[in-house]
Amino acid sequence: MDAKRIFLARFSDSERDAVSAIVSEFGYTTARMPQASDGGMLRVPRLVFVMVKDAEGLSTVRQFATDFPENFYAAIVDPVSRDIVFQISLVRELRLCFLPFEKKELRRLISAMTQQYDDLFSSANVFAGLKAFEFRFEWETAKIKISRVSRFIARELAQAGFYVSAAEEDECVLALEEALVNSIEHGNLELDSSLRPDELAADNPYDTEREKRLADSLFGKRKLYVDIRASDEEARIVIRDEGKGFDTSKLKDYLNPSGAEPSGKGLALISRPFDSLEYNKKGDELTLVRKRFGI
Repeated sequence: MDAKRIFLARFSDSERDAVSAIVSEFGYTTARMPQASDGGMLRVPRLVFVMVKDAEGLSTVRQFATDFPENFYAAIVDPVSRDIVFQISLVRELRLCFLPFEKKELRRLISAMTQQYDDLFSSANVFAGLKAFEFRFEWETAKIKISRVSRFIARELAQAGFYVSAAEEDECVLALEEALVNSIEHGNLELDSSLRPDELAADNPYDTEREKRLADSLFGKRKLYVDIRASDEEARIVIRDEGKGFDTSKLKDYLNPSGAEPSGKGLALISRPFDSLEYNKKGDELTLVRKRFGI
């Protein structure tokens, strides 16, 4: 990465001069963003500021974030343009900086983006030359933080080379969240999907019963186990609960996303970022396998 250079896109000469004068005080230089045709240069991780004043600028930053996710982006916007600000806020992994340029705000922004880079790539360097790794986790049902656990696992797999883009990593997070929720709610808590109301209602018996069972030591203290093993060829994640399991003979029907059953849609979501999905005969243990790209 060009550690002390910030690349600018859609900046006028006067805007570039203004931001360059400020960031130079922090030891940074600026340069124009290379053209998309210069793919080799764009694949080097870098800090990128994109001036977003209209729909075209919004489209540009979205395209950059999609085509070159290894970069770290900040959108420079006018706070008066509320619709642009709102649309920008929906773009993942994108930071905001408001006009006019202020030294304190730019310092904060650059510091945050540089720290983001250091956190990501210093961790990734740990995996350089690594042949295999293994994690084993155990939680009480009532205490697990599903989103944090899912993000941690997906991030480790991405850093080890099993996912090559932020979009793939996010898809893995969603799949793991769904798998963990299934193991907790239908496994350890033994909740029946029939409790869910057909439509949004003031009273939701499913959620009510869920909270009740989480507070009940009979259910809430049941354990959830996650084992992760990775090698040169594949990563294998095993999620096991202490529930009664389910009838796995219907698994093929559930994995057909054309069906309308919520359980089928959930399993289809889980399977998307993995190469295989398999339950044991009892139905209390799920194994997910991700092959390394190119294997």
